[in-house]
Amino acid sequence: MSRRGPAQEGVPVRIVKLGGSVITEKEAPRGALRGEVLGRLAREVVQAGGETVLLHGAGSFGHPGAKRHGLKGGLEREGAVSGASEVRMDVEALQRAVCEAVRDAGGAPWPLPASSVSWMRDGRPRQIDWEIFDAALGRGFVPVTGGDVVLDEVLGVSILSADEIAEGSRWTRTAYTTATRPTRARGSSKG
Repeated sequence: MSRRGPAQEGVPVRIVKLGGSVITEKEAPRGALRGEVLGRLAREVVQAGGETVLLHGAGSFGHPGAKRHGLKGGLEREGAVSGASEVRMDVEALQRAVCEAVRDAGGAPWPLPASSVSWMRDGRPRQIDWEIFDAALGRGFVPVTGGDVVLDEVLGVSILSADEIAEGSRWTRTAYTTATRPTRARGSSKG
């Protein structure tokens, strides 16, 4: 199947970002999911239809471990390599839960971990492979990605947030769910 993706065809693509503090207990020491909230939001995304890329923050699956292991500074601290691996696996567990919620809501999630489709340089996003997101959309999937530990040319690893992913998007509309506001949409000047 070589169907072109919707972005290549000029079809509008929407990005929906689920805040980590909305779908997890962000202050929990490690990996506390708000399953009912996640399920409701996944149903809303699937029911809305259209071409959608779903992003999620890391919440309690990523923030506590990243802080504990000092990953903002890359791999400098002792134990940072094993810490980065631990946080990467915790974030993967959250991404699986998000994908399961989308599947349970009747969607066809396609996990695209940021650690597999992104590259950073000195703590800043260097490259995100948007073509693979478009290809997944073109085949009827809901691409799912989120904040993650990503390889970095200078620091070894860096933290790539879901907000940074959204800001680097080639698509123009992003809807956010946060703990302080239900949703907001913004237009992007990114092309």
